[in-house]
Amino acid sequence: MWRSTLFLMSMLIFVMAGCSGGTPKKNRLTVQKATKEGHVVAQNLSNQLQQIASGQVKTKNLKKIFVFAENVKKGKKDKVAISIFDQSGYSATNTLNFNGKTIAFNNHYSGYNSPTGKYKCKYMSFLSSQIELNECKNQKGKKFSTIFVMLAKKDHVKTLMNQYPKTYLVHPPSS
Repeated sequence: MWRSTLFLMSMLIFVMAGCSGGTPKKNRLTVQKATKEGHVVAQNLSNQLQQIASGQVKTKNLKKIFVFAENVKKGKKDKVAISIFDQSGYSATNTLNFNGKTIAFNNHYSGYNSPTGKYKCKYMSFLSSQIELNECKNQKGKKFSTIFVMLAKKDHVKTLMNQYPKTYLVHPPSS
């Protein structure tokens, strides 16, 4: 009798230990997978924001953000995924979504000193190495003048700004 009780207790402990969560699993998204899935990718080569802003970042598919901005200017619905990787391999995938009227940003990355959460924003801007959203509100109605979307190398942003003129400040068309 006590053997079966001991067995049941040990099984219960075993099952409970397996369900406790334990250590977090390593992130399964890779730069290669995100690129293949069509995400804009920022691979930060430093943990210091200032160094990332001064060029310590590799980007892939950056043109997709400029295409998104062009679609915003035209009032055309669009969506883009942005995956940001830090040096340890951790990644967060954010989304920019334009429904024809409003730019929505779902931010899962806190590394750029922008709070995570969902935002509705009036316009987006491209400044040097910064791609940002402006005049935003989170779901609770709190206002933010600027939310960073991502950082990229200045020369990559400049090259794309030359290909997509007048993308330094992007508003949806007036109704």
